[in-house]
Amino acid sequence: MFIPCDIFSLVTQAIGGAKSSYSIGADKSGVNISIAGLSFQVLVIMAFMALAADFFIAFKRKGSRKVLPLATKKFIVFLSLGIILILVRCCYRLDELSGGYGSKEFRDEGKFIGLEGL
Repeated sequence: MFIPCDIFSLVTQAIGGAKSSYSIGADKSGVNISIAGLSFQVLVIMAFMALAADFFIAFKRKGSRKVLPLATKKFIVFLSLGIILILVRCCYRLDELSGGYGSKEFRDEGKFIGLEGL
């Protein structure tokens, strides 16, 4: 379910970017389409996080006597960290793009490099 949603959001962002490149900044609909794709991506990531948290809470409440191996615990920690960092990046991109391609946020190279590098 999440992979098709992610593909949809990426395609939507690509369509918005393509439309923006053809309009040469005269038409803001490309930016709006990209923002819609990013917003959908943030929504899907948050839904995934909520469902994953619900699963782990239910797993703990059941009183499972199984002890998770250390490798599994490490995987869960780094998966969670990766998802949170991707969510932060997507939220930053929403803020960055909300002012259009000429905004101060869009031209802030330091934040861009820092958050894209995450």
